[in-house]
Amino acid sequence: MVRRIGGGGEFRLWVPEMTTGRNPDLAIVFRGTPKDDRGRRPPRLVAEVVSEGAEDRDYVEKRQDYWAFGIKEYWIVDPTLRQVLVLIRQGDDWVERTFRGEEVIASELLPGFEGTVAGLWADVEDEG
Repeated sequence: MVRRIGGGGEFRLWVPEMTTGRNPDLAIVFRGTPKDDRGRRPPRLVAEVVSEGAEDRDYVEKRQDYWAFGIKEYWIVDPTLRQVLVLIRQGDDWVERTFRGEEVIASELLPGFEGTVAGLWADVEDEG
């Protein structure tokens, strides 16, 4: 199912209109993904962890860029809100679903995935 997983240092996604690219915090290339014009297999699922003060970049700008790049599924992991927003490409737009607490994060590209949102922060101490 999964061919390759990498972080920001391993993947650089170029959108034709951009002079720079995007480096997702996590990217997954699946088996059977055809090579692009540059001979590389592009990821189909990317995830970004929202940085404090950069919410617009992750929720708005990157959403548009990843759409242009052809990403099939985009996860926005928000540590402040303790939620995961999963965007799935359907037709001409993203279909969104927000997961919180003990909800199992649903993914069309990772059938059988069992991770919960709370599990993402299970060993993190509150800074409050």
